[in-house]
Amino acid sequence: MTAPAVRRPIVGYGLYLAAAALFGFNGTVSKTLLATGITAARLSQLRATLAFLVLLVAVLVTNRSSLRIRSMRELRLLAGYGIAGVMLTQYMYFASIHRIPVGISLIIEFTAPFMVALWMRVARGVPVGRRVLLGMLVAFGGLVLIAQVWNGFQLDTLGVLYAWGAAIALAIYFVLGEAATQAPYRRDPLSVTMYGFAASTLVWAVLQPWWSFPWQQLSGLSEPWGSAGWRLPLWLLVCSMVLLGTVVTFWLVVSSFRHITAAQASSFGMAEPVLASVIAWLLIGEALNGWQVTGIAVAALGILVAERSRVQPVEFVE
Repeated sequence: MTAPAVRRPIVGYGLYLAAAALFGFNGTVSKTLLATGITAARLSQLRATLAFLVLLVAVLVTNRSSLRIRSMRELRLLAGYGIAGVMLTQYMYFASIHRIPVGISLIIEFTAPFMVALWMRVARGVPVGRRVLLGMLVAFGGLVLIAQVWNGFQLDTLGVLYAWGAAIALAIYFVLGEAATQAPYRRDPLSVTMYGFAASTLVWAVLQPWWSFPWQQLSGLSEPWGSAGWRLPLWLLVCSMVLLGTVVTFWLVVSSFRHITAAQASSFGMAEPVLASVIAWLLIGEALNGWQVTGIAVAALGILVAERSRVQPVEFVE
């Protein structure tokens, strides 16, 4: 599939916003599954492998020719995207929220937009405007208000390191995901996503053989949204995590790269913890206090300032 002749940022932001909402919803589902005692590594493996199988079928049905990898350079790019961007982002995040509060983990992880902006400036020579940086800093401040870091907690050193690892992996995910959809590769989003999960699946299978998978931990029922009183089978939550929280969301993110840059996507990604807080309030009754409501407004303002300060859509250069 060829890329569109002109970037349409409004389309890109819409795709990413939908992905962020699904990621936020998936947070409560993943948290429920982790509460069963399954490790972050095993949950990451299950998520990646099932997502890969679904995506492989989708590619075979819709665009079989996209399975072709045209060069070793493209293979290395897809492998790096899958291992460093897909696999490690998921695992590091799951591992960090086992040890430190989710809000603190997200604050550290969403330093990724600053890493992407720095990479764009150093590697590509793309200037980063002051208003863009100001907007990103304001949005980051909003995340701090949402997490209420002043309430007091003891940080687990390993948990903090995992969160920083997730931030670095997320930055790599944005940069390599954008590269795979642009010249000279111009891959379609579905095949990029599929190959990302293929690489992740292969590595996990080597590190953790499937014959030792703890299937018994995913049997039974759970109440992911306690206030609703719904008791759902864990296999249904796994399906939700794989389909809505992984296949659809990652496809939406990669699709957005055809209309917005990695820097734009990463800073707009700060909407994810904002939406996660709102969704948690709606689904599981995690009430938002005044500071958190203020933080949501501040983060939204910062994202708006950053994105309105960027350059206008430009045509691709062949």
